[in-house]
Amino acid sequence: MLSKNINSVTIEQLIDSGLKTSEIASNLGISSATVSYWKKKLGKELNNNKHDWKKIQEAHNNGSSYSQLYKEFGVTKRALQKARDRGDFKVRQRKRLSKEEAKIRKRIICREAWMRYYSRKKYQTPADEDIKKLQEFYANCPIGYEVDHIIPISKGGLHTLSNLQYLTIKENRQKSNKIL
Repeated sequence: MLSKNINSVTIEQLIDSGLKTSEIASNLGISSATVSYWKKKLGKELNNNKHDWKKIQEAHNNGSSYSQLYKEFGVTKRALQKARDRGDFKVRQRKRLSKEEAKIRKRIICREAWMRYYSRKKYQTPADEDIKKLQEFYANCPIGYEVDHIIPISKGGLHTLSNLQYLTIKENRQKSNKIL
């Protein structure tokens, strides 16, 4: 006996009606493993090879994620792993970036991280300051330069457009938090 509402007879009727294991599980609110357990216990065929791997592979190659494959075909990650081991399923290959593309992507990610970091410091940014202009200032920072606060925040300076300047990396590190 599974619960008050579900028993082996109910599961057997659903199995005999031709529903998939995942469909039975979702209808009854139980796991697929429980349905498979009862199939085995009742002597029913497990039908592990119900998937059309050509269609699944085609959907995956067209950009479907594993969760989308599960929703569309009822195939789990474990089933995909087993199919990959058998040779029925191949994982999409990621596009390799050239060294130059990787450097550019890394620089953009670092710049965006600093933009987010400084934008979060709202207590140092006056309420009337235009955040979009600050973000543009950071985004337009030339290569080899860094954004510097003329009066450092640690010395009472504010995070405003009028308090920002571009300095070379070497100059910015030498300046540190000094007021010149």
